[in-house]
Amino acid sequence: MRLADFLDSHRDAILADWDGFASSLGAVTKHMSNAQLRDHAAQVLVAIAADIRNQQSGLDQTEKSRGKRDSELRPLTAASIHGTGRQNDGFSLLQLTAEFRALRASVLRLWLPTVDHSDRHSIEEMIRFNESLDQAIAESVSTFNEKAGEARDIFLAMLGHDLRSPLHAIGITAEYFARGDRDPARTASSVARIKRSVVSMTTMVNDLLEFSRLQLGGALPLKKGGIDLAVLGRRLIEDAEAAHPTCSLRLVAESPVHGQFDEDRLLQMFSNLLNNACQYCARGTVITLTIWGDGTTAFADIHNFGPAIPGDRLHAIFNLMHQLKVDEGVVNRPRTSIGLGLFIARRIAESHGGSLTVGSSEASGTTFSVRLPVTADT
Repeated sequence: MRLADFLDSHRDAILADWDGFASSLGAVTKHMSNAQLRDHAAQVLVAIAADIRNQQSGLDQTEKSRGKRDSELRPLTAASIHGTGRQNDGFSLLQLTAEFRALRASVLRLWLPTVDHSDRHSIEEMIRFNESLDQAIAESVSTFNEKAGEARDIFLAMLGHDLRSPLHAIGITAEYFARGDRDPARTASSVARIKRSVVSMTTMVNDLLEFSRLQLGGALPLKKGGIDLAVLGRRLIEDAEAAHPTCSLRLVAESPVHGQFDEDRLLQMFSNLLNNACQYCARGTVITLTIWGDGTTAFADIHNFGPAIPGDRLHAIFNLMHQLKVDEGVVNRPRTSIGLGLFIARRIAESHGGSLTVGSSEASGTTFSVRLPVTADT
């Protein structure tokens, strides 16, 4: 069978292989649907089949092999859109190119048994397929890198913006103490302002450190020990109340809820989730942290009322540097993260062998649900 015809008639089998490989890429694909895993793979195959059928001059082939037929003339190809989507989903460049490597292997493995005998035409088709796929890789990598550069610029701008507020607060408080004014009420208020600013900057620095570790391909190291999540919950509520004095928080917890966890990591995860809940809570409402267990799994829900997260954004909010707009009616206080908090929170849950999901509606509010196995082995 001619390769171009094979790509059209066996597309489902090829895409099934794609699904299997894409789902094996680790945490980045754990919560993705089949449609998200395939992304624009079908369109990429259609484009490759059409390219194979087109007549190609020797000059065209030479320019393609040298990368001169780049995406500037075709910025909206399926491959280029795929590269942008994979960057948004948190894929690494290595994972992106591995997808195309798997696609090449799947096509050739499935097609070659259908070739009765090797002839010049089948060999030329294989060459054309490899050229077209290499072109698709170049287009995908190009837009991936472009999007990564934009994300880096936005990241630095957000970091500068979000650090400015707590630093300004600390500076104003320092001036107050430098004047020698020792009014007890103002002193207490100033100390509280410094504490809130330190919490805000500490969260940003912690997120930056974890982000750097994950971007370099490292795993989150865990130091597990016996922990009662109910006791940890009381500490989390106290810390959140100190950092967000205008918020109302409540703990609902069974006691004890024992498990083998990394305490520092869980503090970071839940702090990020509570900070997020405080940032987007509606005025006059209560944020609730509910903790319980069934002997094998520990459960924790962080619930708040505020603007509902649109259904098409529920997956995206766990992406790098994703921030939702703060609407009117929400307690608009300075941010305590730079768009990394939810991304890192999910990775911490997954590093424990658990999960972090979200549900949201105008009527019932927003709930982030953590599920963690309580045993030492995950």
